[in-house]
Amino acid sequence: MLVLLFCLFLSCILFYTYGVYFISIFNSEMNRYSFFDSFFIGFCFIGTILNLWSIFLPTNIFSILFLMLFGIYIYYKQKKFLNLKVKKFFRKIKENKLISLLILAIILIQLLYSVGIPKNYDSYLYHINSIQWNEKFSVVPGLANLHDRFGFNSSQFVLSAAFSFNELYNQYIFTTNSLCFLIFFIWILLYSFHKKNLFGLIALLFGYYFFYQYHTDLSSPSTDLIPNLLFGFLMLKLIFNSDSINNKRLLFIVLSFFIITFKISLLPIVIIGLISIYLHKQNFPFFIKKTFLFGIIFILPWIIRNVILTGYVIYPLSSLDVFNFDWEVSKESVVDIQKWIYSWARIPFKNHNEVLSLSFFDWFSVWWQNCLMRNKIIFIISLFSPIIFTFYFFTNKKQKKLHISITFIICYVTLLIWLFTAPDIRFSFSALLILCAFPLILLNKYIYRFTKVIKISIILFSLFFLYEFLTIGNNLFLSEFKNYKKIENYYYLPSDVYYVKYKRKIEYNQLEYKTPEGLKINLFEPKNRYTQCFDKFPCSWYLDNTIKLRGEDLSDGFKNDKN
Repeated sequence: MLVLLFCLFLSCILFYTYGVYFISIFNSEMNRYSFFDSFFIGFCFIGTILNLWSIFLPTNIFSILFLMLFGIYIYYKQKKFLNLKVKKFFRKIKENKLISLLILAIILIQLLYSVGIPKNYDSYLYHINSIQWNEKFSVVPGLANLHDRFGFNSSQFVLSAAFSFNELYNQYIFTTNSLCFLIFFIWILLYSFHKKNLFGLIALLFGYYFFYQYHTDLSSPSTDLIPNLLFGFLMLKLIFNSDSINNKRLLFIVLSFFIITFKISLLPIVIIGLISIYLHKQNFPFFIKKTFLFGIIFILPWIIRNVILTGYVIYPLSSLDVFNFDWEVSKESVVDIQKWIYSWARIPFKNHNEVLSLSFFDWFSVWWQNCLMRNKIIFIISLFSPIIFTFYFFTNKKQKKLHISITFIICYVTLLIWLFTAPDIRFSFSALLILCAFPLILLNKYIYRFTKVIKISIILFSLFFLYEFLTIGNNLFLSEFKNYKKIENYYYLPSDVYYVKYKRKIEYNQLEYKTPEGLKINLFEPKNRYTQCFDKFPCSWYLDNTIKLRGEDLSDGFKNDKN
């Protein structure tokens, strides 16, 4: 637990420091950006640095040492401003003793989630393996030939490789999801208690349902929580303050561009970044220049990683096949994995050809039956949100409506893409939640007489939220504690992910592959194929004789005879 607190604190300081530095590079008015804005900008900036770093070098202890050394330089250059902002942040917290106690409680309760082993199934299937490849090598050509999931090039994997502190403690400490959620949770709480209006209640409700959807990901390097969190953060910012798209344009540009390096299904969020660029000067040549600049900074390193891992600009989109490298994944395999993504999100555990042959109404009826009641309600409200938006639009002629219109368009386009491709609720949950907020946004101008009721509601709901947070976290912790460790063992280090393997007792086949020069390299696969294999390296859940080594070392990558 002590190690986890140290890792969270160190990561937080680095993200915030780099955020302030990035804002200063573009000569923006730094006082406009809060601690939370700077933190998330810094998180995206460091993620971009690591994406670039990983093209040439392994992402490991040396990468975080580099970040720390440069962070010291940034602190030296921005010492006065950084200290002033931190003091202002803590002064704001101290002004309200209830908030101070709640934040302390949130941090302590968060540890119940973070000290546990990952609860996400895919973390054991390929997330941890992907992190291991990033730790040991620079980006490996054709790695997706070894395991199709290794082509899912989420920025989460390079961030987790650097911020898991594996080399330092000889075990993984997954901090990124946990820390980002913690900062986001604190922001929601501070905003709610500061505003004490309907928007404050909307923020709390968003946080509550977001928590319920993603709480099992807090100890995992899963790839769904952070992009949806950043998406929700931007949308709530825009709803609560229409001027923020002008006053904090770097926040909207940086986060919207970087989100797609986590989750391509959230691509419509880029609209808000493009609008922020255009509104800056409303000059088309300037717009093209700045879009190109930010695209190179935040998206190009990710695209280069895609091409090296898979041979495709965006994987798994077989239509974006503009190269002809020998490590390129076969089109047949790319089409197959894309079918699995779409079909599994609709009806899991069934053959993808069978699912995709069904009409919309046939698969939707099965999908609907499998949805939780809570998610059904969220989906219905979000689906019919155009009616609510239209009513809002024509009854608020005197109000500025651009920010609400932008929010609605982005979220609804995201909803439609999600619904007709891969409608797994976790992929685009934030867009659905924001659309569900429109009825409350509509009510905002009608309930000014009930401010006292809203204030009381915020306090009571915050306490209820905290109670739920504690109860669920305690249950998760106790269920793990019974199976794996003595409680005193948690005081220093969190659970080691490798404790899971003792329970699973998976046996492996060891297959021998020859390099072009005749050297022998061993690869592993589970004897029970299509099984998680995070505790072996190098490992794939399924090996076949079409896989070939490209060179004398694993870092030279893999190719496939299917091409």
